[in-house]
Amino acid sequence: MNLRRGVSNSTYAVVGIVLVLVVVGGAYVLLAPSKTSSSTTTSVTSSSTTSTTPIVQGSLTVGTFGLGEKANVANAGESALWLAQPGGFYQQQGVNVTLDALQSSAVILQALESGSINVADLGTPEAFKTTALGQANFTAVMGVGANDCFTCLGGFFIIGKSSITNASELAGKNVGISGVGGADQVDAIAVLKALNVTYNPATAINWVPVSSVQARVAGLQQGSLDATVTTAQNLPALDAIPNLTMIVNATTFAQLEPPAVPGVVVKTSFLESNYALVQEFVRGLILANRAFASNMSLWLNLAEAARPDMNSSQLTALYEGYTHGFAINGGINMARAQLGVNYLYTTTEFTSENVPVIPAQAFVNTTLVDNVLRQYGVISAFDVVGRTVSGATTSTTLAMAVLPLQSLVETPQQVLGKR
Repeated sequence: MNLRRGVSNSTYAVVGIVLVLVVVGGAYVLLAPSKTSSSTTTSVTSSSTTSTTPIVQGSLTVGTFGLGEKANVANAGESALWLAQPGGFYQQQGVNVTLDALQSSAVILQALESGSINVADLGTPEAFKTTALGQANFTAVMGVGANDCFTCLGGFFIIGKSSITNASELAGKNVGISGVGGADQVDAIAVLKALNVTYNPATAINWVPVSSVQARVAGLQQGSLDATVTTAQNLPALDAIPNLTMIVNATTFAQLEPPAVPGVVVKTSFLESNYALVQEFVRGLILANRAFASNMSLWLNLAEAARPDMNSSQLTALYEGYTHGFAINGGINMARAQLGVNYLYTTTEFTSENVPVIPAQAFVNTTLVDNVLRQYGVISAFDVVGRTVSGATTSTTLAMAVLPLQSLVETPQQVLGKR
């Protein structure tokens, strides 16, 4: 990426999301053996069913973060959600998916509540809080990315004017976020506290909700914003702004942010009445994550077509940086999900409203993911499940040959029988 002359050296971290994200594990070593694997199986088995005819024919509208028709490749999980569609993974499960690119988690949640979308890919603080308050009832059915990718899952970073040399200088500054109480703000506050800034980031920073990415970019250009919390999908737009600096890079952010609560969310009532359809969507998305994690060329071919504004070297570096962020086992670890919930209850948004305490399992349902793992097995290379999935085999490796694009499917009775 060619940044304009005059950008400070530290801004090369903007290009360096490329470098920032490459840090994951220090190398492109996708399939390290797990020390805790309980099986010597080297391949993943599927169900005995051999039918290739989709058992469900239906449509879902999925609300997610994006810029129009440009795929969001900010992190592994987001990229899989987008690229699974041109890759044919949803269609092979009998699900016609329409992606509705929205600008913020608040907007996505509103669309989910209104029913204009059926599935939401969002940061979960708002959805969890709404459920805990009894204002609506949502269920998380999958994680957006691997639950244990500590250097690549979130993809957030804080970037701003070059006059701000470090996080300690953000006090009193206008910092753009997608919405008050959104994942970007909640996580940024946690990260800044972990950096031991001398101020309280929850109150000392002027957090400015700006739902549109374009408006946040314009705010940086015009000076109404001093900094913003954003992700790699917005690098091309940020590239056009001179004199920016990376205040907190994506690697540091991801290492310090609290554990994520799984963020593929549906209305509980919609899940109950459309269980088989949501099941096939989850199946297709997990298979896409596995295929992309094991086949860089497949991911790159789809990403290059979906993001013509990003060149091959940028996309390659992104992929190498977040390879271990793919949700190959569905992205749900209940112990980590509970840690994420515990953190939410320490935030101002929860304490100021006396949000009733509910456990993670009141919001997260592992059943659909577990059904897929029973069919295709658990792969222990990363995205640690943290629970016993009855009837699922375990493999230490992920091989391309294990998951061809044409997947096996279960009968309706098998799917519904696992509810």
